[in-house]
Amino acid sequence: MLLKGGDILAKEAIIKIEEAEKIAEENVEKAFSISNDLLKNAEAEAEKVYDLIIEETKKKVHFISDEATKEGKMQAEPILIACEKEVIDINNISQDKFELAVNMVIERIVKFNGNS
Repeated sequence: MLLKGGDILAKEAIIKIEEAEKIAEENVEKAFSISNDLLKNAEAEAEKVYDLIIEETKKKVHFISDEATKEGKMQAEPILIACEKEVIDINNISQDKFELAVNMVIERIVKFNGNS
């Protein structure tokens, strides 16, 4: 069977459409591949940035903690020195004063229990 002029044009058009569809399909596949690669790269980059943020935050927390500890020690030192002096003073109380204090405490206990 012989093809007429119109049939040849129609067949050529169908072939061109099929070729265009094939090219479009390849382009869509390439686009999906590029999209997946971009997504993977973005996720990897986000993970790196996240890790950096966490590391920097840990460093800041450690620094702040160290500074707070130093400040606390500086503020506590005079208090500890004063307390140590008071302990020494208490340990150095004469026997007479110690016995007087004990007797005063006993006297208060006896008076408190005696009034019940």
